[in-house]
Amino acid sequence: MSVLKALKTRTLDAKTSFIIYEIKSSWWKLKENNLEVKFLWTPSHIGVQGNESADQLAKSIVTADTDRITGVAIPHTDLYSILKQQLREEWKMQWNAVLEAGKGRWYASINSELNIPWFSRNERYHCRKFYTIMCRLRFGHYRLNAHLSRMKIVASATCSFCHTESDQTAEHIIFDCPAYAIVRLLLIEELMQVYENSESVPRALQDILRNTDTYLALYNFIHHTVKEI
Repeated sequence: MSVLKALKTRTLDAKTSFIIYEIKSSWWKLKENNLEVKFLWTPSHIGVQGNESADQLAKSIVTADTDRITGVAIPHTDLYSILKQQLREEWKMQWNAVLEAGKGRWYASINSELNIPWFSRNERYHCRKFYTIMCRLRFGHYRLNAHLSRMKIVASATCSFCHTESDQTAEHIIFDCPAYAIVRLLLIEELMQVYENSESVPRALQDILRNTDTYLALYNFIHHTVKEI
């Protein structure tokens, strides 16, 4: 089926297997000689003698000593999966080396495995501000006094919203800041819709950020309180 779809596609690019080129080239030559070729896909090879023979030949190649096979070109597209796997392994090694050096622990506590980006798994989000806020929370780098003071941008790390002695961290804004006690009730209500009961709602920001289903609730809370971070 995949071969037939490739043959049906009119465009050819660098990712197209040379075998498809060869088949199309032969096909066009036959057409020039007024010979009509029809392709037919059958969903099962059972009972079809020609397909049974093709299956047996294919299996013999898989189990054969490949060092003795010569003169058979391999499509460059067959190497994509191997290269991807090698790149992923090298990325994982660099990732572990950085963690061992003591860097990126906050992000690693949220995203311990290297996988596809969280935003590619959900199409509900389309606002750029949403992605900005959630990425800053995930990275632990945001425009709140606790972080800005470490970067020598502001003089004090204390919260400027509730004017207490508490550091203005993301955890303080979301969990503790008395200036947003009423809006926090709405956040709790939205989180309750994600988790089964109040006991299963995490009490740490890292644990909440591990669940992407909570992101819309966190974004709404930030949007209706500090506006952005």
